Amino acid sequence: LLSFSIAFLVLCYLAISYSPVTNYIFPYSYSFIYSLTCFLGSIYLLILYFQKEFKTKYILFSLLFAGFSTAFKPEFMPAFLPLFIVLFLKEKSLQNKLAGLVLFILPPVLPFLFNLEGAKIFVHNFLGFCSSPSSKEFLKTLSLKTPKDYCLSTIKDLFFFSLFFAAIYFTLKKSKNFSKLKYWGISFIISIYSYFLTQYILENRIYIFSWLTLFAVVFCIKYLKSKDLLNFTLSSILILSSLRVGGYLASNHYGKYILPLFFVIVFCIYFKEILKDEHYERYISVILITFCIFSLSFFGQSVYNGKNYKIESNKGIIFATKPVGKTISETVSYLKQNSAETDKVLVLPEGLTVNLLSDRKTDSMLYQLLPNHIEIMGEKNIVKRLENKPPEFIVLSSLSTSAYGKSFFCIDYALEICDFINSNYDYLETFSNQEEQRQFMMMVLRLKKD
Repeated sequence: LLSFSIAFLVLCYLAISYSPVTNYIFPYSYSFIYSLTCFLGSIYLLILYFQKEFKTKYILFSLLFAGFSTAFKPEFMPAFLPLFIVLFLKEKSLQNKLAGLVLFILPPVLPFLFNLEGAKIFVHNFLGFCSSPSSKEFLKTLSLKTPKDYCLSTIKDLFFFSLFFAAIYFTLKKSKNFSKLKYWGISFIISIYSYFLTQYILENRIYIFSWLTLFAVVFCIKYLKSKDLLNFTLSSILILSSLRVGGYLASNHYGKYILPLFFVIVFCIYFKEILKDEHYERYISVILITFCIFSLSFFGQSVYNGKNYKIESNKGIIFATKPVGKTISETVSYLKQNSAETDKVLVLPEGLTVNLLSDRKTDSMLYQLLPNHIEIMGEKNIVKRLENKPPEFIVLSSLSTSAYGKSFFCIDYALEICDFINSNYDYLETFSNQEEQRQFMMMVLRLKKD
């Protein structure tokens, strides 16, 4: 039941989103899902290592999975440092220690041994991302402005979640196996009240999990004092993995991919120690499921009201806001009618959904030209690539990239690229739709014939 409730929580908070669907299919998302899957596999094998009396194969496989996770998302590398503490403390054989180190390094390094040029590009892009002004601007949006803001937000989030949690938990404790309906009535009223308080006082935010990192820090100190190596290691991994978003966890931005890891450890391990109750799994499950139902009732309804336009294709149905969905549908229909299946379509600054639905390939290097990518690659290099391998069609969209400090392609950035496009492509059609204050536009251009 607890496994189901955590899975339900993940689906509720991470699968339902206001996010635009221009990149419904996106390499970055695949990379993160693969990385998180390997991350969870590594954690599972670490736990087995302790449960199976420190059999070496489990820690070695744990490090191998950690290596694969790092290969998919290099920023997770610091999170796996505690694994090496376990390896060097528990494994006496130097051979086993070296084997663990090799298995961790092998997945991220091996591909580059067969592709040195790819390794150079990766290092260049990684260093460029770290130094890019637009990347720094984007990273500022991921966390709160000051430590004071973070602390206040965490306290508020924890208070209101605790209020909701306590309303149901103490009712379950009092009701003695759920038999007294009056306690359920009181619990329902209090939980509804606390939920609405959460929505309005926290400015309609339902992303109230910033306190998870705080819990990890508190329990890490606790386990260090009690010399509980397994739980200390797990807590350390949580803390280090949260550093990539400044410790501020929310399901509405860049850091949401690591929330499943936090949910598993916090609700399965920490709350077991907090409640010290033989029925804790039942209590936690009921609380999480109730919380999800409330969230789906309010948050899910607002998402449905906003994303109520169906983009239908032979690959399935995607729901989007009407301006975005209708514009994409019209653009895809136009491309299918006016381009060959072998034609490449480059959507800028990004928009792989158009390629997915139209069955048209894109440029494997330029499919995403956000401000930070352009700063890393250099406009002259991008223009050179377009000169050497020009796509038959280019689609320019009004997608806002304001999170990077520059809002619109061809207006606030990428001016050299747009000069090239204007000189070498003919305008064909514009598709634009508006609903209230929201508007979305796509402009289709075709390569000029010699």
